[in-house]
Amino acid sequence: MSADGCDRRAVFHTDEAGRFGGDGAVGGDRGAAPHVRRPDLLAALAVCTGWLVSLALPALQAGDGAPLSGWTLLLDGWRAAGAGIWAWFANPLFFCSIGLLMAGRDRAARVLGALTLLLGLSSLATGPLAARAGYSIPELSFGSGFWLWLSSLLALCAWTWAAPNLKKKQW
Repeated sequence: MSADGCDRRAVFHTDEAGRFGGDGAVGGDRGAAPHVRRPDLLAALAVCTGWLVSLALPALQAGDGAPLSGWTLLLDGWRAAGAGIWAWFANPLFFCSIGLLMAGRDRAARVLGALTLLLGLSSLATGPLAARAGYSIPELSFGSGFWLWLSSLLALCAWTWAAPNLKKKQW
């Protein structure tokens, strides 16, 4: 209870251990609603912020052409699947992995986090993958947006592996 008589835990839907979630009631049965620990929430905010910032930065430059922003690649990158380049699909898996982590489905979040990172890393083989599918593309250079995007995927993957061990500790 605060000085004004309000129980802040009920307002922010946290329990005594500082977990978010539930129906907002303090104490008692909270039903099947998942509890999201603050470290998970902070990690999700950090990796999502990195991912969002990467959209505004130059991510890819093909030959002497103008650099493409992360936003442009997000909107059009799915089209590269026809050339055997599946890296764009790391984006929806990224958010699925975060959702599973928030829901307490650690093992599934870990599997999707690893798959997300592997798909993201496949971007580095874009040239050979396109050539294997019979496409010719100019020399590619990766910009800061790409590296921030890939770092966000790596951070998520690392967190999905670290979080279950940290959840055992009291915060």
